[in-house]
Amino acid sequence: MMQSFLAAFTGLIANLTLRIEIRGAENIPKDGALIVAANHIGWVDPPLLRWVIGRHMRYMAKIELFKWTISGLAVRLFDAFPVRRGERDRIALRQALRLLKSGEVLGMFPEGTRSRNLRLARGHSGIALIALRSRAPILPVGIIGTNRMLKWPDMILRNRRVTFNIGEPFVLSRDDGSYEEMTRSVMLKVAALLPKDMRGYYADDHEQSHDGRLSGARVVTEAVTKS
Repeated sequence: MMQSFLAAFTGLIANLTLRIEIRGAENIPKDGALIVAANHIGWVDPPLLRWVIGRHMRYMAKIELFKWTISGLAVRLFDAFPVRRGERDRIALRQALRLLKSGEVLGMFPEGTRSRNLRLARGHSGIALIALRSRAPILPVGIIGTNRMLKWPDMILRNRRVTFNIGEPFVLSRDDGSYEEMTRSVMLKVAALLPKDMRGYYADDHEQSHDGRLSGARVVTEAVTKS
């Protein structure tokens, strides 16, 4: 209930201060287990992503956020649970698998942290491990422009466009190679939903890979406004 309220409130503020476009909304599954994989460029990404997807979403958040008063309160209000980055956190893994087994939505930012330069960083392999074990589909999302939300004078002039590019869901299998290769596949699909200057670590791979040419991550040309 609290998550829904906060997501709606964030969406209201966003609509008042930004021009929001959502592309590929028809790709969002209405029910069933789902892993949402997105890039991370702004502190408002979690609540806005929850608002865009339109389903209750649980997040994996770095454990450091739970140790600080304000950020700890924020991640708890959004039903996030802690994960230790850079190591195999069995407790977080079991929690993620339980959620997906019960048909819930798990939100993940595979980079592990917010990108300060807006460019896509190398993804962590945890998303591949969870996706393979749960057999849940992955929904790639490219987020553009949220880094400027609530920055002056954009929030008054409403001259900042925020775009959510939503690709088609896909499922990983053991035939897709190692966890590292599967993670690369996931990140290429996210990169395909971003402009060239935001593809970062995957820019060269994206240009060389047929998998990155919006295969499994098609963006529709029509934009819809979320209200």
